[in-house]
Amino acid sequence: ESMFRCASSAKQSGVTLMGLLRPEDGIETNSKHLTLLKELGYSIAYIRQATGLTQADDDVVVANLAPIIRLANDIGLPIGLYSISDVSGAPLTAAAAARLVGRAGGENIVAVKVTEADYEASTLSFLRHPELTHLHIVQGWDPHLARALADGQRYASDGSKRCGETIGAMSFAVFQ
Repeated sequence: ESMFRCASSAKQSGVTLMGLLRPEDGIETNSKHLTLLKELGYSIAYIRQATGLTQADDDVVVANLAPIIRLANDIGLPIGLYSISDVSGAPLTAAAAARLVGRAGGENIVAVKVTEADYEASTLSFLRHPELTHLHIVQGWDPHLARALADGQRYASDGSKRCGETIGAMSFAVFQ
């Protein structure tokens, strides 16, 4: 809570406030955090699956994330999904993301941040998935950044830049 309050008080022009939620904190804590993020003017809450899901299949991942997605939808805060298997133990698949988009509250999912070493199995699969074409993709693995930016435009039905970045030196770039 202190971190979210502190970040929101740094009035930086043009900065998008984003919070990261963790299912392992429990539904009550995440409900409080979502409400706080909304009150503080955050634009989006990202959520990754809980830690310790190393052998998780899509059913487990969907069940893990769905309750928080419904809560965010109820208060009107957009959600971004976050795949970072170095932390959670298993990557979020494009198929699991599509199932979440199709569930209650899934219309509130606007982006997927991908921090995975295997570009084809992660970022590219999200870009290619027919049920995820409306989502923005945030590339979180620097070695794949140039390819993601190019592929993002290639896989955007309207020719827009569908991919952006948030980590490393590029996280300080104002324009891509």
